[in-house]
Amino acid sequence: MDLQPIWIILLSVSTPIAGVVGFAIQLRQVTKARLENEKLQLEIAALRAKAAEAQTLIQRVTLDEVEKYTRPDIMFSMRDEIPVFRSGTAGGAASAGRRIADRLFAVLLVLGLLLFAAYFVYDLYRLATWLGGKLHGG
Repeated sequence: MDLQPIWIILLSVSTPIAGVVGFAIQLRQVTKARLENEKLQLEIAALRAKAAEAQTLIQRVTLDEVEKYTRPDIMFSMRDEIPVFRSGTAGGAASAGRRIADRLFAVLLVLGLLLFAAYFVYDLYRLATWLGGKLHGG
């Protein structure tokens, strides 16, 4: 008996069998991934429901409610997430301190610009004397 026809038959049958087995493996992986995706979607939905429930438990306090139970000299509030300074002794002191800081910054800025201008003029003087020395044979 010759072995060559048997090998040819085995090889010709093994290719489609390998294709079917590979397709079955991929189909199983796709099914597993779909089930895992559904599981994750359910977990996400549960977490969103928990977050929505927790959000209803947290309530922001309004400024009117705070004023009802505190002293009348509130320095600032968190209305619209921006601190709003109230008029009063503490707020006036803060704005006075801000004005002093602004003036000090302006004075320092002008002083810095003057020093920069003086150094620039000095550099021009040094350049002129150096060029004068080079041109007159130095």
